[in-house]
Amino acid sequence: MKRNDVRAKLNEAGVEAEKIDALLNYLMDENGKDINNAKNIAESDLAKANAELETLKKTNTELTTKVDGYKDYEELKKFKADSLAKAEKTQRTEYLKSIGCKHPDLFEGQIDWSKASYDTEKKTYTGLDEAVKGLKSTYKDMFEDVNTGNQISNQFNPNLGQTGNNNSFADDPVMKAYLEKHPDAKII
Repeated sequence: MKRNDVRAKLNEAGVEAEKIDALLNYLMDENGKDINNAKNIAESDLAKANAELETLKKTNTELTTKVDGYKDYEELKKFKADSLAKAEKTQRTEYLKSIGCKHPDLFEGQIDWSKASYDTEKKTYTGLDEAVKGLKSTYKDMFEDVNTGNQISNQFNPNLGQTGNNNSFADDPVMKAYLEKHPDAKII
């Protein structure tokens, strides 16, 4: 509403011109105070909002920087999991080889490894006796007897190991050559 419109209405109501000017000045002053209060509150709220915006921008920048670190962490976590899985597969393969399995990759999935525990000192699994026994009986051709692998048995030469001039290793060139070529062979 405009000042002239208010003056015209008050004139129609019979208010004197001096009182109209005083009343209009009072109303305008009060209205100006309300506008200034609202303006001050708005400026204060705007300043707070801008400060909060700057804080959020800074936090966002920090978090964006940290996300890159988390990407590295996720890659590291995946690498660790993959490495542990490879190490576990290697342990299983070595165990299967140690029990005479000719093709350990074929049999790794045949065993319930959750029932086993790995002995890091002995580098072997415990708790798989029944599973291994079942595999060895079902797939006899896929396993070799680990007890006869590189061992020299007296069955090849019944006189071997007996005392006598003609039956010692020193006198047997075949056995001597074999032992030189296979130093890890055991005499049983």
